[in-house]
Amino acid sequence: MKKIYRSRKDRMVFGVCGGLSEYLDVDSSLIRIIVVLSMFLGITVFAYFIVAIILPEEPRNQYCNCNCGCYACGNTIEYR
Repeated sequence: MKKIYRSRKDRMVFGVCGGLSEYLDVDSSLIRIIVVLSMFLGITVFAYFIVAIILPEEPRNQYCNCNCGCYACGNTIEYR
């Protein structure tokens, strides 16, 4: 079963739009445009922050299970 998370890799503020776009399999720019346009109605700003509080952030090993030092693992890259 597919779960919805706040995105770690595609985020501008809290990762809500990025996570929603990954869940719906659409471009995150489209979701962001819809959110910005609907902010003129006033309720979207409040709803965005509520969703940002409720949705969990995606697990660090969502995209990489190897300890390679990439951003998906959450490890820092050490340059030598």
